[in-house]
Amino acid sequence: VVENGAHPRSRNSVTFNLFVEEPSSKPRELSISRININFFELMWSMPKKRKSRHGKIDYYTIYYGDDQSEQAVNVTNFTGTYTLDNLRPYTEYSVYVTA
Repeated sequence: VVENGAHPRSRNSVTFNLFVEEPSSKPRELSISRININFFELMWSMPKKRKSRHGKIDYYTIYYGDDQSEQAVNVTNFTGTYTLDNLRPYTEYSVYVTA
C-alpha cells in the first residue's frame, strides 16, 4: 500500500494498491550458440503474446550453474542474445531463463 504522504486518517489521503504480476508465459526458443571453452551465447525470444507478458518486461534472469553451485544474472537491456563468460572448462552447466 502506498500513500500520498498525508496522514492515513486525513480526508486528503489517497491509498493505492499495487499488484505486480509475473508473466504467465516464459521466454521462448532458448538456444545456445558460439560455444567456446570459457563462454557461450544464449538466445531466446520474448513471450509471444503481449497479454502473456502482463505489461513491459523489465528484465530477464538467467540462472546457470553446475552440480556444485548456481549463479544468476539479470539482463535489463535484452537484445536477443546474451553471452555467459568466465565459465570453467570441461564443466556441464544447466541454464534457464525467467522474465
